[in-house]
Amino acid sequence: MERCEADQLRSCKWLDKQQCARKAGMDMDVSIDHALLEAAALQRIGDPPAIIRPFFDADAGFAAMKESNQKQIASLRASLDKYERDGQMILHSLDTAFSEHELSGQHISSLNRLVEIIEDRADKYVALYRKSQKEVSTLVKECRRLSPAHASDLKADFDVVLGLYKREIDVILIYADGVRFLRGKHDPTNKVIAKTNSPQDTVSFLEALMD
Repeated sequence: MERCEADQLRSCKWLDKQQCARKAGMDMDVSIDHALLEAAALQRIGDPPAIIRPFFDADAGFAAMKESNQKQIASLRASLDKYERDGQMILHSLDTAFSEHELSGQHISSLNRLVEIIEDRADKYVALYRKSQKEVSTLVKECRRLSPAHASDLKADFDVVLGLYKREIDVILIYADGVRFLRGKHDPTNKVIAKTNSPQDTVSFLEALMD
């Protein structure tokens, strides 16, 4: 099993250097470290549930499958809503930490890596979305053949699931855009962007991302 993304950030050189510096008695604030690790940990949410392969040989089997689908839809929607809320809070936390302490070159490198981690996750979800589209098409065709009365109802459920998968991809990419925005705003080598973005501009931008 691959090491989780948060653990990858923990092993970055900038964190090692800060730990050594603290041992040497240097006064180095760790709020940026904490905010970055929290941002990386957000990527550890569970994967969406697999689309259930239905059984069409009896109405009872369809009813059970329908109930299970509804539970999965509710669970997926709830986890996605939470991910979106957590992402907004973490972007605000990053903005606060970056406003209070100037970013180092190592922090910028870690932000670049965080964007890569987020986008890698989005790529995996795109692949899952495309695979699920094919599965849905096959299942609906099978349902129309074996149980025509249930086909439209089944397709409606699967369309909701696919819509949630797509929304999750959008939310993940929006999160990456938020990290990019904060990197540009707070990068000490990018003074033009840093001076032209007021705190209220940042709040408005982050809120717009999550609308």
